[in-house]
Amino acid sequence: MRSDTVLRRKTAASKEWHEARVMSPRRALRLALCRTAEVGLSLPLAVSGVERFRTDHGSLMAMLDESGLMVCVEAPGQVRGVMVLDLQILTALIETQTIGYIISRSAQMRPTTRTDAAISMPLVDGTLREFEAELARQEDASWTKGFRFASWVEEKRALGVALTATTFETFHLTLDIGDGDRKGEVLLALPRPDPVFQPAPESKVDAQDAGLGRGLMEAKAKLDAVLLRRAMSLEEVGQLRVGDVLMIPPRALAEVQLEGVGRQVVASGSLGQINGNRALRLTALGAPNSAEQAPEGEASEQVSVDLADAGLIEQKKKPRMARPADVPMAATEIPLLGDGAEEGASLTQDTEALLSELGLDLLEEHEQGLYPAPALQS
Repeated sequence: MRSDTVLRRKTAASKEWHEARVMSPRRALRLALCRTAEVGLSLPLAVSGVERFRTDHGSLMAMLDESGLMVCVEAPGQVRGVMVLDLQILTALIETQTIGYIISRSAQMRPTTRTDAAISMPLVDGTLREFEAELARQEDASWTKGFRFASWVEEKRALGVALTATTFETFHLTLDIGDGDRKGEVLLALPRPDPVFQPAPESKVDAQDAGLGRGLMEAKAKLDAVLLRRAMSLEEVGQLRVGDVLMIPPRALAEVQLEGVGRQVVASGSLGQINGNRALRLTALGAPNSAEQAPEGEASEQVSVDLADAGLIEQKKKPRMARPADVPMAATEIPLLGDGAEEGASLTQDTEALLSELGLDLLEEHEQGLYPAPALQS
């Protein structure tokens, strides 16, 4: 316990020595409140302790005491904070302004009124003005500028709605009022702006790299849409004439390749048309997988294209099937079959006679895979 006490004394002494050399916000607020109370309002008081900490909106609302006078302070731009005076400092201020001295007994609990707010306005505005003036030479003291008395807030809920900031620089002051028989408290919370991210300045090398990058991105890139590549002999090339038609397989329309420098495949797509113009729909980026490509001579069964010059596309021809009406029918009566081998022989003779009328014989039919009907046995 003794070592902790010694350590606290050394820490407090170090803080006081540092604040004596540098005008810190804690020291500035202490001087501002004492100077305003004693010089401006003839209210003798001494600040026995100042605590400074940073809080968020929820933590600030939890520590506010509704029994005191809650004053909303505001800076230009509707930036709002809060100052809370407890009943002891508020009653001492009223006694000084009305009867000229401070009563030794402590103030009794009572609700605050608009009259209390009006009497406390000079103390609030004077403290904020002096606080700003003490820190005017500090580089990071912009969060203290311009705050003045705005309104008295009766309920904590309404104050929570009025305070829109997320982070607050909060001070809690402990006061000795008059001869020290009465203790008071003051809380001041001012919004602290969120730090603004500022990118580091670019070095000369980074600027050159950025300029080079912009130059490269603005360079022209030539892409060739390749519909088909066909190997031809020198003789065939020499025989080409204006008006010759080169046949294109249908699958080529769905396998158009975009090539860059050195025939490097950038993307692939299918050829079609939009609003009367030729159009290429990209279906893949990079070189296509060779294993997935169809063989050179195989045509795609379904090609999703819409081209006006469809007659230039080589179509795979299918064999023409004869319709039943195209086959000549011979109106020949076939005799009924009887019993025995004679009837079978007679059927064979009749069949040969029928084939002779058609200009065929049994040998020719056998070679073509057509066989005579077998004789029926009764």
